[in-house]
Parts: sequence; structure tokens; C-alpha cells
Amino acid sequence: MIAIVDDEAALCEATESLLKSVGYRVQTFASAEQFLLSPLRRQVRSLVLDVRLSGMNGLELQQYLIAEGDSPPIIFITAQYDPQGQLYRQAMRSGALTVLNKPFTDHDLLRILAQVMERRQSSRPMTVTRPLLDRADMA
Repeated sequence: MIAIVDDEAALCEATESLLKSVGYRVQTFASAEQFLLSPLRRQVRSLVLDVRLSGMNGLELQQYLIAEGDSPPIIFITAQYDPQGQLYRQAMRSGALTVLNKPFTDHDLLRILAQVMERRQSSRPMTVTRPLLDRADMA
């Protein structure tokens, strides 16, 4: 299952619809706290996570999951302007797969998720030595 954590309802609905249309099981959450309280949390194989959330933000949720030893592969999404790349570097240093700027393309998200699911099905460890989507691809 893929979890989407974003407080923008329209984005959650559109992304959920896209992912379901290509066969993924998807669950949306309006906050990090809602995600953490969900009994479905242990079924998540990849997390599409907004950086800016009310309450616990996406980077804090990432750190919480890492500390717990239960962090699925994370694809961060953000509308936050990051001219110096600090947000990108922080997320990547902590093990995120990539950071997609909103609005992102369906193609980019589906490509990254396909790579994540392929790696999980092949039983190879999900370790990332470089981002699946380079910053140059985000321009």
C-alpha cells in the first residue's frame, strides 16, 4: 500500500485517483498524526509525504519513523521554494528517495513508485545511494 500524507485535500484526492488507476492500493492521511495513529500504517510500502503539514511536519515524521526503525521509502512533495537546496539536502541525508516540487507530473511520481515497488518485489534492500530523481529532473 502507498500512503499519501498531505493536508491539501484536492492533491490527496487527485494523487489517490492516479495511483489507484494504475493498480496501487492507496490510503490518504490529512496529517502526520493521523498517519501515525492508523492501524494501516504497518502495511505501507511507500510514503508520499508533504514537507509542510500542520502539527508534525513531514521532515519530523521522517525522523520519527527512522528513530522507530519503521521508515518506508519516502517521496517528499513540496510547494516550498528552496533556492539553496537546504530542504532537499536535509531530506536526502535522512534517506528520502527524492523531493518533488508541486506541481509534479504524473509521470515523475509513477516512475519513482514503479522503481520502489520493483525493488521491493525483487527482495533487494531499499537502500538509496543517490536520488531516484535528480534535482536537474525537477527543473
